[in-house]
Amino acid sequence: MITGALSKIPGLVENLDAGASVLELASGAGHGLAKLAAQYPEVALTGLDGDAYSITLAKGTVADAGHSDRVSFVQSTLEEFTETEKYDLIFINISWHEARDIDLATKNVRNALKPGGYFVISDFPFPAEKEGLRTIPARVMSGIQYFEAKIDDQLVSTETFVLMLEDYGFEEVDLFIISPVHNVIYGQK
Repeated sequence: MITGALSKIPGLVENLDAGASVLELASGAGHGLAKLAAQYPEVALTGLDGDAYSITLAKGTVADAGHSDRVSFVQSTLEEFTETEKYDLIFINISWHEARDIDLATKNVRNALKPGGYFVISDFPFPAEKEGLRTIPARVMSGIQYFEAKIDDQLVSTETFVLMLEDYGFEEVDLFIISPVHNVIYGQK
């Protein structure tokens, strides 16, 4: 999903085509990294995940796709990750609500971005108001998110994601809807 969505963000594709430094947070088994490496052959990619097994899987996925020379990996949680002005793009796909300390994780992302760098959140937001729970897609997602709340994941609305980025000094904050239960929120440092 994320590779197609990136083209909807003004100015981002030009940066990727020029050879941006990119970090995927919660990179899992590496499928997003492999797709991004194939689509943008000039980018240097890093996958970050807190789970050693996921990194092992990701290394295999990236190697099978023939992109090991451009992808590196970091084992870290979102809260422990510390870099300074290293990346042109940091993105996370369907996992930002899983941050245990979403404020610290947002601060860490902002610190790791170069000036003008992009932060892109692709996630399943929780409805901002109870009326939003009345649609069938929202009911399904509410059941899933209720389970996630039981394991300490966040129930975050799109509006909250936007305010969070603005509160941390991101500029040009905007969003677009992929489906009734899947949105992309982004901003620049």
